[in-house]
Amino acid sequence: PSTCPHCQKADAFFQSLQASRPWLDVHRYEINQDRQALEYFRQQLTLLKSDDYSVPSILFCGARWVGFDTSETTGRVLTKSLDFCHKQI
Repeated sequence: PSTCPHCQKADAFFQSLQASRPWLDVHRYEINQDRQALEYFRQQLTLLKSDDYSVPSILFCGARWVGFDTSETTGRVLTKSLDFCHKQI
């Protein structure tokens, strides 16, 4: 498992969020332990014209969110954004 404390918080948040949003398909990549995951992340960053490898990185709807604080702060904004994106699709 990831040693990044913010990544652990984000993971717990998304586990909880998936329970209430069955349409949400979360893929987790531990780039510090999996070379293929790191290469995939590099490819995604290239598509977004970025070279910032900060984690946690949350990629959805052609956008990237970096960092995670709490479910009440970052989680609330992410939930609204994910719901909006889902409705647009």
